[in-house]
Amino acid sequence: MAELYRLTSAKLYGICLYICNDRCVAEDILHDVYERIWQHAGSWKYGVASPISWLAAIARNRSIDWCRKHTNKELPLAEGWDAADDRDGPDAKVSRSWDIQWCKSRLATLDDHCRNTLNDVYLEGMTFLEISLRDDISVSTVKSRAQRGIRKLQIGLATIDTA
Repeated sequence: MAELYRLTSAKLYGICLYICNDRCVAEDILHDVYERIWQHAGSWKYGVASPISWLAAIARNRSIDWCRKHTNKELPLAEGWDAADDRDGPDAKVSRSWDIQWCKSRLATLDDHCRNTLNDVYLEGMTFLEISLRDDISVSTVKSRAQRGIRKLQIGLATIDTA
């Protein structure tokens, strides 16, 4: 566990700090994150997600949960996707740049409907109902487009894991 902490704590702390924007709170959340990792280590599934992705998801979700419970602050969704963070070192900036480029290239492979739906839901924070009313289509059509887009992205992730 000490080795896992040494290798991942900076990244996970950065996620917590980015979301809650308070160093003390981020430290508390990070402590909670490692407790959860310890308690649920057996739930990580090989081939579904990389270990760091699984750890980052736990940190992100715990941070969002804290913000929802303790503040009325809007959570960062679309802002900053292309912005480099000055707190990161050069390796982190390069890694983030590659991740962003990969995400953009995968999104570009989706048809317009799927790509726009995923963007509206996950980056703009719109609900399925809001999209259906705006585009004059059924909610089930919006959900289908989102699910189809996610499935195509998952296939892209699976090809990376096997490469």
